[in-house]
Amino acid sequence: MDRIEQGVFEAEGVSQLSDILLEALIMSGHPRAIFLVDKLLRAAKLSEGLRQSIIEVIDFGSLDTFKHFLQIIQAENLLRFSSVKRAFLTFAGLSDELSDKTIPLLGQWLLEGLLGEKAEEYLQEKNYVKFYLGLYLKACHSVEDALSVVTERFSKWDQHHQHESGKFAWAAS
Repeated sequence: MDRIEQGVFEAEGVSQLSDILLEALIMSGHPRAIFLVDKLLRAAKLSEGLRQSIIEVIDFGSLDTFKHFLQIIQAENLLRFSSVKRAFLTFAGLSDELSDKTIPLLGQWLLEGLLGEKAEEYLQEKNYVKFYLGLYLKACHSVEDALSVVTERFSKWDQHHQHESGKFAWAAS
């Protein structure tokens, strides 16, 4: 770990950082590895390429690691960057047709939903993005459980909720 950290923070290390190394650090779940990527993300606030590379792999690790990085994104207001917005849409399987007003809310709802275990609450929402996130939050724990919810409740939902749950089921398969 010492050599990796030294290599990353050397003069050319950060610019030479590979996506594979970032993925490995995130997937390891090792506290020092997560701290290293955390430090990199905070330092890369204004470095589009590095920030994008980090954001694109934060969902490769455990759910706790993902939550950790979502908190950083929220605290550092990184959702203002288009690459971070795109990554959030990709995580959740949503289209980029969402309004610019909805995307920052997406980050807030995702973080609140994960930290507060709000999947069931979101599944009762009239707001279709929040409803979709309810399914996504279920899938963060178990894709099978999320798809079971779709199967069991589909006929009880209105047309718009059915449409969103169909999009979710397609994205999850």
